[in-house]
Amino acid sequence: MSDESKDKVISIRLSPSMYESLKNSGEEGKVSVKLYKIIQEHMESLYSTNHNWVSMPVQLINYLLQIITDKQILGYCDLLEEEVRKVHQSEFPDKTIWETWLILEKFWHKQMNSIYSVKKIKDSFRFYIEHRINLQSSKILYEMFERFSKGYAKVEKIEMDENKLVMQIREL
Repeated sequence: MSDESKDKVISIRLSPSMYESLKNSGEEGKVSVKLYKIIQEHMESLYSTNHNWVSMPVQLINYLLQIITDKQILGYCDLLEEEVRKVHQSEFPDKTIWETWLILEKFWHKQMNSIYSVKKIKDSFRFYIEHRINLQSSKILYEMFERFSKGYAKVEKIEMDENKLVMQIREL
């Protein structure tokens, strides 16, 4: 096993109040696991800072997505795919493009306050994404899942409408 694949152990000091806050926050579990998740989410979110991604008001996004055509959706997805590939190369070179897409996609939905749920069912995962924007949003999401899943997963659309996208995904 190479040195690069071994986890590093570090120790940190927390004030009693911070420790209690972490211990009593969120789900049950060890404080160390909670800290690990916080650090991991922080590191995965750095791409937006490093790549100068611009935040836009939700109202503007809603308007732009209402007027986009199916042909323009494919063009937009081409641009988005190119950007995801840049982030993959610079921020997540140790992950597959599929894993990078899943990280970014989850982060975006968290930023947009979408209802986002992934449940394991036997040998596949049920993705439930309720964005409450419009049908074009669902089409863009589905197209991007299709693009990045090639060679990694089989994506099956269960339901798609103006509020949500539901998919069954089985990794290969």
